[in-house]
Formats: sequence, structure tokens, C-alpha cells
Amino acid sequence: MLVGACLLLLLPDLVQSKGDVQVERMAEAWQAPLEANTTTLVYVQVAWRHGDRTPATPVPFSGADSWSEGLGELTKKGIAQQYRLGKWLRARYGKFLGDRFDRHEVFVRSSDYNRTLMSAQANMAGLFPPSKSEIWETGLAWQPVPVHSIPKSIDKELYEDIACPTASAEFRKVWKSGVVSKMELENEDLILFLREHSQIPNFQFYMLWMIYDNLFCMLQHNDTHVWPPWMNSSLFSRVQKLYDASSRMKYHTEVLRRLRGGPLLKDVIDRFVAKRNGDLGDRPKLYAYSASSMMSSQME
Repeated sequence: MLVGACLLLLLPDLVQSKGDVQVERMAEAWQAPLEANTTTLVYVQVAWRHGDRTPATPVPFSGADSWSEGLGELTKKGIAQQYRLGKWLRARYGKFLGDRFDRHEVFVRSSDYNRTLMSAQANMAGLFPPSKSEIWETGLAWQPVPVHSIPKSIDKELYEDIACPTASAEFRKVWKSGVVSKMELENEDLILFLREHSQIPNFQFYMLWMIYDNLFCMLQHNDTHVWPPWMNSSLFSRVQKLYDASSRMKYHTEVLRRLRGGPLLKDVIDRFVAKRNGDLGDRPKLYAYSASSMMSSQME
């Protein structure tokens, strides 16, 4: 048994407050002590969703030209979220990790997306601000921390849509099943409403993610973007609930959970086992994953 091992799944949008109290409020939200017990802690694996981003694909009511960063990219708000999350990790694990980044102790892995790579870098800026002896540019409280990645085509742990004929066939079977048909029938009025007002050509139920993604991104950036007049909070709640239910279909069966979620879970467990058995040595302390929100579904 590995005593003092810890796995955290973190959502950066929990850190929304400003000022010195932000990390305390985050700890309060999780109802957990802020500072980790370093007398028993020996190893931490942490995974987070990237910070807020722009929509992944354009729709008629939210064009690509309205997002200066481009589609699917991390925004300034998302960068700030990850920076604050890094500060929270510093407050929680600072004594455990020490004041300086050590490549033998910390390893950061990201999926191969701009938004997840940038999120990892912003997070590390908060977690490992340079000490006085590490400052290389006067007035710049930042130092580079390596973030590792592999191409999507071979990343079975962090790229949820990696080519897998068996998983694809299983998902098609699920999408044609009575579970999805029932879901669609029970929400027929909402789907018809969205088909009429979204102006997405040939809109079908499986395209719901496009509408939700754009509405969610607009909501998170409501200082610069406004919902179309046909959308309101109560209607958005229905869209969000239906999107959440439909997206879970990606892991609906044991086959899908094993093929889509299994590789990441195995990677985490194997590393804990290796640490317990002494195969990693004494120096590694933290392994971090920077990926998408689907990662949390994989780990459920």
C-alpha cells in the first residue's frame, strides 16, 4: 500500500476570485484544508482541464471573427484561471515541492492542443515563480518550466478521439440505441427550437455540442460576447443538462470506458504502483496532466 499518495482532478474555473483570498476560497469550496500534510505525503498526481477558451467551431450566431484569439484557443481569462490554479497548488504543496522547480521531481504532460499546452505553462508560472537567484530578467517574475507532449495520433491517454475502430463502432451502436432515442424524444421541443433558431444547416441532435460550446464560451466571456435574443438562462440550463447527458454516452458501455478511459486510468495507477515499489526512486514528487474536460469523464 502506498501511504500518502494523492490524485486531484481540478477545474480551473473554480478559481474566480481576485486578490490574496482566492486560494482560501477555493479550498473552502472543496471543504478541504489548504495546506497538504507533508508528514505523510510522498507523491501527487494532478490533472486539470484547460482554462476558458474560445468556441471550437463557428455557428451562425457566434462567428469566428468575433473571437480575436481564433477558434479553440485559450483566452486571457483562461490564462488567468490557470495561473491562479498554479498559485493554489503552490499554497497546498509548496512545502512538499520546495521553492525551486526540480526536473527530477516534477513532470508535466499535456495533450497536443495550444490551449492545454498554454494552460500548463500558465499553471507552472503560478506554481513555480522564480526565486531571487533564478530571476533572469529584472521585473519579470516568470521562468520557463518544461511541458511535455506527444502527437494526438499516438496519445491514447489524453486524446479522447484517437483512432480506435472498436470504440468508434461501439459508440455508433450506443448512439443508435434506445437510450439516445429516448433522450431525443424527451427533448424534442428543445431540439426543434434550437434547429429553428440556431440557423445551423441540417441541424441534428448530435450537433448539440456545437450550440452548447458556443453558448458556454459566450457566457464565460460575457464582457465581450452576448447571447442571441432567443437564449436565456433557463433555456441554457436545459441545453447544458441535455449536453451533459449526451456527452456521457461516449463512456456509456464497459467497452467504451475500457477503450476510451482505460489508458489514462492505467497510466495513473501504474505510476502509483511504480512509486510504491520503488521503481521511480525517491525524487519524483509530482506528475501533472493538462487536458480537456473529457478527462474528468474518463476518470469517473
